[in-house]
Amino acid sequence: MKKLGVASVFAVTIFIIIGSCYAVDVKIFSPSTNKDYKESVFVSISLEMMQHHAVSFKATDPNFKTDGRVSFTGISIKRLFSLAGQPLQDGVTLIARDQYVGFIPSDKLGKMAPHLVWQLNGQPISKLKGGPLKIVYPDDSGVHGPCYVWYVDTLISGRMQPFSFQWSYKGKVNWFNIEDTRINVETLDHELFSIPAGCKADMRNNGILGQVKAISMKDLIGPVIFENANRVTLVPFSGMPIKLSKAALQYPIYITVSSGGKPLHPAFGGPFSVIFPVEQYPKLFTIVPESGALFFLQQIRVE
Repeated sequence: MKKLGVASVFAVTIFIIIGSCYAVDVKIFSPSTNKDYKESVFVSISLEMMQHHAVSFKATDPNFKTDGRVSFTGISIKRLFSLAGQPLQDGVTLIARDQYVGFIPSDKLGKMAPHLVWQLNGQPISKLKGGPLKIVYPDDSGVHGPCYVWYVDTLISGRMQPFSFQWSYKGKVNWFNIEDTRINVETLDHELFSIPAGCKADMRNNGILGQVKAISMKDLIGPVIFENANRVTLVPFSGMPIKLSKAALQYPIYITVSSGGKPLHPAFGGPFSVIFPVEQYPKLFTIVPESGALFFLQQIRVE
């Protein structure tokens, strides 16, 4: 691989806009040391910062085999986490803007040598080719096409703990984390449970087959506020927000909090995801996401 440059960069994020009008930056989860769980943040790494640590290499993208071996420019995942000042532990979850997910176990980060890339043959990667940021592996990695994650937005090491989400109503902000015992936790029927699409075969033994625990959104917010709400906006830390009308609020809505006795792994939409019981209430199909869920919950706004 050819080194393109090395330098120390100390800067706030600068958004670089390219042809498709996307801001080329990536978020990396930074765990909080605050005991009330309210300080968890994402470190935002700009394209300008990544370019100072970039390498170029040739590889074949299995999703575009007819292109043959082409030149990619990017940064290794290991170097990216080092740049963000964050440790690599228990594997890396890659999350796309459309909530597609990839997972790379720790023992394969070196062998598979995944890179976050932004240039193809010296040009910005178009949306049609998976840009502006996508994951590419060396040809000898043995990785299948579905694991070449497109539209990369967020990277997370481990189970993403500690983490809390907030809900707000009339200017008052409230927080919830997995240690909150004020809300009744119930076992969620596995038929209702939904996970994001993606490449995560190495996650089979990470507790996803255990009991899934959830809380009712109505119990969280309070029956009076919930029943009188006109609209609820759900904001994920990766992906697009969704707005629930009063019609949707007439049905049960759940927020998952654990799986197999552990925090729900981000590779499965955690730490918190919103589940709509579309199997039990078919009319919900017309007013909620097709997946029957919103993953990566960060904020609930009640109006």
